[in-house]
Amino acid sequence: MRKSLIIVCGDSDRKYATYIQQLISAFDDEGDEIVGTRDGSVDAVVWDEKHYLDNMKKLNSSNHILFIGDTNAAKEARCNMDVRFDELGMSYGWLGTQAFMRVADNSLNKDNYEHFKELCAKYGKSFEKELDLHFSPKEASNVGKTAEEVKPIDFLPVPLGFLSPVLGVASAVAMHGKTVVDAAGQALNFGGDLLQAGQAKDQQYSLLSLIVYMDALPEFLGER
Repeated sequence: MRKSLIIVCGDSDRKYATYIQQLISAFDDEGDEIVGTRDGSVDAVVWDEKHYLDNMKKLNSSNHILFIGDTNAAKEARCNMDVRFDELGMSYGWLGTQAFMRVADNSLNKDNYEHFKELCAKYGKSFEKELDLHFSPKEASNVGKTAEEVKPIDFLPVPLGFLSPVLGVASAVAMHGKTVVDAAGQALNFGGDLLQAGQAKDQQYSLLSLIVYMDALPEFLGER
């Protein structure tokens, strides 16, 4: 019996919903080896949040729903769900017939990027361009600041800090002395990584979509 899956997302996350839909529709099983969901066993549709809210009253507990991202509907739905996977800012989980997947902002950094690349290799996911991340929460903590505390504005006049790393560090020294040079450098790194935040989150969501297809959906939909 074919099962139905409703994927609910905002406009910014629609590409990942479409990717999951494509993976479900692909005939990728190899003989007796089932890859992701069983070929031809699932019908997946993508709804935006408005369509979901307009049709909520027509849904019942037998409808399988996957919420992607941080729409209001997703936040409300996932608050009581069990988290089944949580790594590198990527997470998914479910309760009953409702599931979620999301990526936290600014969760990739110099310290965990190698692990991210290892996960990509494990699932056979590749990207045209590697990220060039420099901010290290571990190094930042060594100079007495947490990842949340080390931001460019803490140490640098914003125009100097972003227009010129040399001027930014020099101005930090002038204002606070040499003891904050390392912290100022981490602030610059944080600011530089912010410029790649969209690309990093896109890669995380792409990988997570594949992980959800391979590992989560078969169990969530009762195929395992």
